[in-house]
Amino acid sequence: MQYPLKADFYAVTITENHYGEVIKTPVVAFSTGARAATMNYKDALQGGLSLDGERQYVYVRKNPRTLSVKVGDQVRFAGPSTKTYEVLGIDPKLTNRGELLFLVDALEATE
Repeated sequence: MQYPLKADFYAVTITENHYGEVIKTPVVAFSTGARAATMNYKDALQGGLSLDGERQYVYVRKNPRTLSVKVGDQVRFAGPSTKTYEVLGIDPKLTNRGELLFLVDALEATE
C-alpha cells in the first residue's frame, strides 16, 4: 500500500473560558502517511450528507497512534493547502484489516 501524503493529526482539548464559551485547542499528536480520496455522490447520498467537495476519506495504517484518533480530532495534510479537517467518522472494519478509514470535513477558516 502506498501512503503518499503526510498527515499531521491533532488531538483536540476542549475547555471553557470565563464567559462559558467552548475553546478547542489542537495539539499535535503525531504524523503519519495517508492516502486521501474524495467522497463520491453515491457515498454522500447513502450517508445523508451534502456533497460539497470538502469531505474526504483518509486511509492510514492501523497502529496504536492511529487507533487513538477520536471523532472531533483534527488533521492537516502537507502541501500548499493550509486547510484543517475535522474527523467526522472512523471505520475500523474494512476488508483490509491493516488500515483505518477516516471521514474528514474541512473546517471554516477563522482568520
